[in-house]
Amino acid sequence: MKKEYQQLMKKRPEYFQNSEEPGSIFIYTDLDKIAEVEQKCHTSVGIMYQDQYIYLLKDAVRHPNGKDGTYIRILYATEGVGVVMLPILLPTMEILLLSHYRHASRKTYLELPRGFAEEGLTEEENVRKEVLEETGYQITRMEYLGNLAGDTGMTGGEIKAYAVYLGGQMGTQDEKESVCGIRMVHVSEIQGMIRRGEITEGYTLSVFALAQAIGII
Repeated sequence: MKKEYQQLMKKRPEYFQNSEEPGSIFIYTDLDKIAEVEQKCHTSVGIMYQDQYIYLLKDAVRHPNGKDGTYIRILYATEGVGVVMLPILLPTMEILLLSHYRHASRKTYLELPRGFAEEGLTEEENVRKEVLEETGYQITRMEYLGNLAGDTGMTGGEIKAYAVYLGGQMGTQDEKESVCGIRMVHVSEIQGMIRRGEITEGYTLSVFALAQAIGII
């Protein structure tokens, strides 16, 4: 087991909490037990990769059937995790969508602005920073919508969703962002675009569903 994994267990114990829920996977934190699983499975437990955004972990676990093994998961490196925003342009009630190129799938998607939280900033500061960087717009007010869980089979942590209302002067987009363009869509067009498969990005679909359930759009 790598030393950094032990340090992470002490620094972020919430990542290693176990549950008594039926079907839960138990994470071993006892060093001797971890070493036993490593030997049995002919593998190494610990942090397989890390950067300023994520940890890729391989845990020693006990599966629901009682058998020991390992399990890979991705965790966010920052405590604030991340934010996704529903930008509403006032007074027209148009939604701002980004045409955003994504390296992982090698495709461009219509999606809402989102980003990792930056440590040292409050949630509000992170929301304002991400919207300004990706759209160039200032925010006049914001409203917390709720939390979203992404790929729960692989990724831990949740993303916080906000509705943000735009009305300030438009600035300049950050050139580091892979934003190919901005599209303004009236709220009445959103459902049709989803039905036609023009909007398929998961967080964007989740935020629209959440905002409609709350009655914002």
